Amino acid sequence: MRRPATAAIAVKLQVHNCSLVLAAVLGLDVLASAQPILSSMEPRGGQAGSAVRLVLKGERLGPRATLDLGASPSLAATPLAAQAAGGQLDTGQLAYLLEIGADAANGVYPLRVETEEGISNALLFSIGAYPSAVEAESQPEGEGTANDFRPVAQPLELPVTVEGRLQGPERDIFRIRAEKGQSIVGEVAARRIGSAIDPNLELMDAKGLVRARSADSLGLGLDARISYVAAESGDYYLTVRDERYSEQSENFYRLTVGEYRYADTVYPLGWTRNSQVEAEFSGGNLDEPIKAPVDLAAIAPNATSAWVPVPGSPSSVSFETSSGPEQMETEAAGVLSDGVVVNGRIGADGELDSYRLKVDDGEEWAFELRSGELQGSELYGVLTISHKSDTLAVAGRHAGDPNPYVISTTGQTASYPFVNLAVPPGVDELRVSVEDLLGRGGPGFAYRLVARRQGPDFLLTLVEPFRNIPAGGSAVVTVRAERRGYFGPIQLYVEDPPPELNVSGGHIPPASRLNNTFDRFVNGQLTLSPDPDAKPRRLNLVIRGRATGENTDLDRRAAGPGIVVPVRGPDQSPVTAAWLGADLPVRITPQQAARLEFLSERRVRLVKGGGTLSARWAISELRPGARITREVDIPRNAGSLRLRKMDGWDGAKGGEFGIFAHERTSLGTVNLSLRAGVEGAGRKEEIISRPLVVEIVEGYGISPLEAPLKISAGGEATLEGTIWRDDRFRRTVSVSAVGLPPEIRCEASDLVNDQVGFELHCSADPDAPVGMHEIEVKAESVLSDEGTTPYPAEPAKARLAISL
Repeated sequence: MRRPATAAIAVKLQVHNCSLVLAAVLGLDVLASAQPILSSMEPRGGQAGSAVRLVLKGERLGPRATLDLGASPSLAATPLAAQAAGGQLDTGQLAYLLEIGADAANGVYPLRVETEEGISNALLFSIGAYPSAVEAESQPEGEGTANDFRPVAQPLELPVTVEGRLQGPERDIFRIRAEKGQSIVGEVAARRIGSAIDPNLELMDAKGLVRARSADSLGLGLDARISYVAAESGDYYLTVRDERYSEQSENFYRLTVGEYRYADTVYPLGWTRNSQVEAEFSGGNLDEPIKAPVDLAAIAPNATSAWVPVPGSPSSVSFETSSGPEQMETEAAGVLSDGVVVNGRIGADGELDSYRLKVDDGEEWAFELRSGELQGSELYGVLTISHKSDTLAVAGRHAGDPNPYVISTTGQTASYPFVNLAVPPGVDELRVSVEDLLGRGGPGFAYRLVARRQGPDFLLTLVEPFRNIPAGGSAVVTVRAERRGYFGPIQLYVEDPPPELNVSGGHIPPASRLNNTFDRFVNGQLTLSPDPDAKPRRLNLVIRGRATGENTDLDRRAAGPGIVVPVRGPDQSPVTAAWLGADLPVRITPQQAARLEFLSERRVRLVKGGGTLSARWAISELRPGARITREVDIPRNAGSLRLRKMDGWDGAKGGEFGIFAHERTSLGTVNLSLRAGVEGAGRKEEIISRPLVVEIVEGYGISPLEAPLKISAGGEATLEGTIWRDDRFRRTVSVSAVGLPPEIRCEASDLVNDQVGFELHCSADPDAPVGMHEIEVKAESVLSDEGTTPYPAEPAKARLAISL
C-alpha cells in the first residue's frame, strides 16, 4: 500500500495511561468525531400490540442510517421520511414506524443507530401493558399548559402510562378519578429506563391531604411507587418531582397509574441462567404470596440480572442470575459447598442463619453475601466467619478486621459484604452466619450466599458502553478493576479477537508498596487498532483480565455498563444498565483524515531512577485539506509517570518528550497513547496513536546473603554483600542492617556511581545475646533529583551468629 505524503498538522495532544483517563482528570475537551450520537427519543415507550411514530434526534444520524433493535423479535421498524427545511435530508433526526408485537413482553429494550461512520449510544425503549398518554407541558406545542398546580392538573383516564419530563426544579401534577374502595397504584419509571432524575411520587386527595408518598421503593431501586385504597369517591392528584429538585439533561419519566396488583420482592432473589425455578412473589399490595415459574432461558448469556414479570400484573421485579449451580436454603440443609449459591431468607426478627463449611488448614476461601443492595431485599446483611467460639471475620458490621488470616474484607452494606480468608492452622470446619444488622426479618429479607475455594480476587467493569474504531487508527478501552485482596499485576485482553484487530496494552501494574497503602480501584486500558485495510463492520468484543502474579489462575470477564447517563449533583453516580448483559459493541469505521504516530521504538524499557527516555511523534495527512484545531500540549504527569517537553519542541509539526519514573511509579508495563484533534471534510475527529509500551523495571536490588555474620560478644566484625544495578542506574544507594538485637550496632554504607559491594562494620556489647539471630539488610535510594522520599528495594534476609 502506497503511503500518503506527510504534512505537518498542529493538534491538541493528550497522553493516555493504562491507569488513568487523563482527559477527564485534566479537564480537557474531548473532540467530537464522525460517529452518530443519539440525544433524545420520542416516545420513550409504547403499549404491546400497538404502533408508534418513533422520532430519534441527535447528531450525524445519516445518511443511510439503520435502527438496531437488538435481539427483540417483537419489534419491527419501517423508516419514515424526515425532511429538514429546504427539502434536504435531516441528519439530526430520524423517524420510524415502530410496530410492537402483541406478544411483546413488558420490559426495557436498547435501541441504537448505525451508520457508515459508526454506532451510536443506546437509548432504552419501554414496552408496557397500558395505553399511552403524553404530558402536554413537555410537548413543544404544549407551552402554556402547565400542570404545576392542582387547579391546572392534567386529567388522566385510567389505566394509563403517561410520558413526561421535569423541566428543571418543577413538579408535574395529574388528576385522576377514583371511586370509594378503588385501589390506586402509581409507579414512576426513571432510573431503570435511562433517566437521570430521582423521582418522588405523591398522592393527594381533593382536600389537599397527602395519602401516599414514595421516593425509593423496594424492588424498584431509586424509582418510586405508591399504593392507596380510596377512602371516598372523588378526584385525586398525583405529583411527580425530582427528589432533589435538580435539573438534569436526561429528565424524562414514565408514570403508570391503574388498579393492579404488584409484588416488591421475590424469593429466591436469583437463579442460574438458562434454567427455570419456581419463585415466590410477595409484598406490595398482594394479599398473599404468588408462586410461579421464572424462566431464564431468553436473557443475555452474560447478564447478571433480569426484570421478570409479576404474574397477572404489568409490574416486574429484578432477578439476579449466575452461571453456576444454586440451591435453596432448605436444600443446603445448613451446609455450604464450593461455588454453590445458597438462596436464603431471614424469616423472623432476630433470626440467625448458620452454615457449616468443611475446609483444610491453609486453604484460601472467598465468601460473598448479596442482600440489601439488591432491589428486592430489605436485609442489611452481616456476614460472620467463625470456628467454634472464635470469630475469624465479620463483614457488614464494621469497616475492617484485624485478624491476620483475613486477606480482605468489607463491611459496607452500601455495596455488599465479602471476606477473603486463609484458613488458620488446625481448623477443619468453619461456621458461616448471616443476620440482619438491625435484627429484623420477614418475607422481604432474602439473601444470596456463596463460598468459593479461591484466594484473593478482583472484578472488572468496562467504563465505556461502546466504541467506534477507525481503520488504520486506534481507540482506547478503559477497564475499572476492583481489587479484592489481589494486588498483583493484571493483564487485560480481548477474547478471540478478529484477525484484522490489533490489541495492545491492558497492563495493570501491581499495587505500589510505598507507604504500605493500596488502591482498591484502579483503571487499565487496552488500545484497539484495526489494520488500515480493515473493512467497516460491527463486532461484539468480550474483554477479560487475567492475574499474572505468582500462584494464581484468576481470569475474569469485564461487565459492560450498557449505557452511561451522567447525573448532575455532588456524589452522584451515572445511570447504567448492567442488567442488559452487554459486552463491548464495536464498529470498525472508515479511515480518518490524519494519522498520529510515534517515530521512535514502540516498546521501550524504563529503569526506575535510571534517567529519562525520549519519544518522538508526528502527524501525517491522509485526506487533503485537514485543518489544524489545537496545538500540541503535554501534561506534566501521565498516571504514575512524568512527562517533559524536550528541546526543539514544535507544537505545529511534531515533537519529542521525555519520560521518567519516580518513587511512586509502579513496576510493570504502561501504555502511552497520543490523542490529537483535527478537522477534515467539515467534521472534527479525534485521532489516537498506537501506544508506546513502556516497561518499568527496578534499577537495583540486594543480592542474597548466604553466609551468616559471625561476631563475638564485645568484638567487631564486617558484614559483606553486594547489590545489583541496572547499567543505567547510578544513583546513591544506602545499605543498612535492621532488626538487630539492642546490643549490636552496624554502620550504614553508601554506594555511589557504579559501586555494588558494601561493607557494614558492626560491633557487639560484652553482654550481647549468644546464639543465631535473624536480621534484614535494607537498601534504599532517592530515585530523582526532585525526590525526597527514599525508595526501598526488597530487603534481604541475613543471619547473625553471636558467640562468647
